[in-house]
Amino acid sequence: MDIARGEMVEKELDAMIERRSRQKDPEEASEAWQESVRRYNVRRREENCLAWCDYCFRLAGSLWARTEECDRRAARVRRHISEAKLRQSDARRHMTEHLGRVAVFRRGELDPEEAAEVEVVNAAIRGRLAQIRGEGGR
Repeated sequence: MDIARGEMVEKELDAMIERRSRQKDPEEASEAWQESVRRYNVRRREENCLAWCDYCFRLAGSLWARTEECDRRAARVRRHISEAKLRQSDARRHMTEHLGRVAVFRRGELDPEEAAEVEVVNAAIRGRLAQIRGEGGR
């Protein structure tokens, strides 16, 4: 019996809700209410627009800062590469000169002082190569 009564009350509530939803709300019909809704929507759109502009400006600032950091890093890399190329070209020039002196030394065309200098450089090169290979030496 209680179940039947509960279902009947539920049907009555559904019918009442349905009738009420079909009725026009007198407040919605009033001009003051409609004007209030219009002002609210205008204000909400303006606030959303300002928030969107603020977001875009902050994003642009962040991207600009990141771009500047990337530019600074690229400049450091370019500087490092040019310095490395200079060191490499100097090393290549020194090695070429040394190999020329080694050839003259092997032909026996150097005086003892120059020959000793070539031997010292050769020993330094061998030591550095051994250090690079992990064989010790200096």
